[in-house]
Amino acid sequence: MEKDKEIAVRAREILSEPSSWTKGAEARTVGAEPVSADSPDAVAWSIYGAINKARSELVATGEDGRPAERTGIGIATNNKAFEVYGVSMAYLNNAPDTRFDTILDLFDEVISGY
Repeated sequence: MEKDKEIAVRAREILSEPSSWTKGAEARTVGAEPVSADSPDAVAWSIYGAINKARSELVATGEDGRPAERTGIGIATNNKAFEVYGVSMAYLNNAPDTRFDTILDLFDEVISGY
């Protein structure tokens, strides 16, 4: 559980500015091209992308390239999105009327649950 909180805190840090958040892709480049969350060219992330980037920074990977340690932060964040907003984190991230402060509020809710 402590690792999940670390990941949530780091994901929120990744999304520190409105320009660091994106919709419709896990992450995007300066030119708005979709890339994976751990791409060195990524400059903006979705909720899911920020969680994946934070996880890749904080959790060691095994020989197969997958995280060596299981975490539940994605499920916890999705559950909190349903609990607070009535929608999945993906829907919340990509909804046309979702504002940046809503994304930060979601992470604050998740972090306070640990």
